Amino acid sequence: MRTRLAVAMAVVSLLGGACNSDDDAATTETTGGARAGAQTITIGVDARTEGFASSWIHFFPHEVKAHPGDTLAFTSAFTGEPHSVATGTLIDEGLAAYRRLDPRSDDPPPPEVQVALDRIPFVLNESPDAGPDDFFVQAASQPCYLVADEPPTGQACPKADQEPPADITGTERFLSSGFLADGQTASFRLADDMAPGAYTFMCLVHGPEMTEVVSVVDEATRIPGPDEVKAEGRMHLDAFVEKVKADVEKVQAMTSATATAGSFTSDATVPSAGINVFPRDIAVRAGEKVTWTVDGFHTIAFNAPRDARPWIRFDDSGALVVNRKSFTPASSPEIPAPPAPAEGGGEDSPPPQLAVDAGTWDGQGFRSSGAAFSDGRLVYSLAFSKPGTYRYLCLIHPDMEGTVKVT
Repeated sequence: MRTRLAVAMAVVSLLGGACNSDDDAATTETTGGARAGAQTITIGVDARTEGFASSWIHFFPHEVKAHPGDTLAFTSAFTGEPHSVATGTLIDEGLAAYRRLDPRSDDPPPPEVQVALDRIPFVLNESPDAGPDDFFVQAASQPCYLVADEPPTGQACPKADQEPPADITGTERFLSSGFLADGQTASFRLADDMAPGAYTFMCLVHGPEMTEVVSVVDEATRIPGPDEVKAEGRMHLDAFVEKVKADVEKVQAMTSATATAGSFTSDATVPSAGINVFPRDIAVRAGEKVTWTVDGFHTIAFNAPRDARPWIRFDDSGALVVNRKSFTPASSPEIPAPPAPAEGGGEDSPPPQLAVDAGTWDGQGFRSSGAAFSDGRLVYSLAFSKPGTYRYLCLIHPDMEGTVKVT
């Protein structure tokens, strides 16, 4: 099963190297004892943070309680990391098979386990033959709601099966929102006769790394109300932010010609998090070269046209596709394939460096590095021939921006 957006980066070199928004209308809160009426429980899919751009492979909160008749509203914050929400007996079987694997082993899964995993369509195409036109698997990228049938593994579900049911019982085979754009909500109303128990929802991009457990309890059991659930999710996010704050500030405070593009935290208690930040203000003299070490999945783009974002879009046929302008270098060299590891280097050896020199730029026209996933081995350089203040951004992460001041 897939774990991060980075899994898909193997096909980046092949690239030429909307939505229903729901407001928080329901505010009824169960204060104790029997239920006070059906309520809508909002669950964040990823989250935005104040003061810096980020991506979180997490639901906020990742566990909730609900009564039959309540509605679960999974609301997306698109931070550049794609997500979806899926549930059903097929997801349960896949997760059960996944838990049988030994995380310490590199051996292929046993056949019976692999079969269970292969039945679930995932958003990202991991085939070595995948290219820009089949980067996304439409069976998982598009909505698909099946009561008893198996989902397709390639093409999207028929249109008749893309409409969500009025209620869910927890016995359905496969219920999937497809890719959730920014602000889009996937809603699941729990049937009035839904049996008490734990029901798991999973992102079809990140698999078991990103799940939500919904405990359905009888009506006499007190559960947190919508405001309490929202507060709990915020508390979890705030705790994560506090733990990565030092990593964020380290990058933002850089001012010299040697800089970093993005970062990750090494804190194992934080769920997979992308720290999507550039230095706030780099200061150099005309003719001086700025060098960014790329850590994550990013671009360094100046004067980007509006249609270079977002990197994920729907084409005229309704298929989810890659925006080539986001990925492809503009007036910049192609990013070559990573070099082979140094002979005799162990696992702790630093990765071989991949240097891209984009020459000198006069501030005119669209200039972009193109997209690549790097764990610190990609180094991108650009010199500025004229004084000025140059704003640049990442075409993958909507809120990731920086400035180069040239004197």
